[in-house]
Amino acid sequence: MSSLDSYWNELARTGITDGIRDAAEEGRLIDTSTARLIAACVHDSTHSALGRFAGTGRLDAWKAAKELLELDAFEEYEAWTLALLEYLKHVYQQSKEPKKELK
Repeated sequence: MSSLDSYWNELARTGITDGIRDAAEEGRLIDTSTARLIAACVHDSTHSALGRFAGTGRLDAWKAAKELLELDAFEEYEAWTLALLEYLKHVYQQSKEPKKELK
C-alpha cells in the first residue's frame, strides 16, 4: 500500500469515527457524508448498490442494506455496519412514506 493510500484510508477512518461519534452525541443518525464514507470502505464492487452510493450518492437503500448484510464486514466494522444499516433503514422508510402536497 502506498503512503498516499495509507493517508486516504486514515482520513476516511477518522471521518467515519468522527461522524458516528457526532451523531451519537447529538442523538441522530449519521449524515450522508459519513454513510457514503462507510459504503466506500466496505463495498465489494463499484457496480454494487453500496459502491454506486459511495461514488455517486445515488442510493437504492433496500439493495444497499441487503449487500451490507451479505458482506463479511460486520465483525471487523460492527459500529460502522450498524450506523450504516440504521441510515439505510431510515432512507428506505422515508422513500415509502406518501409525499405531502404543498399548498
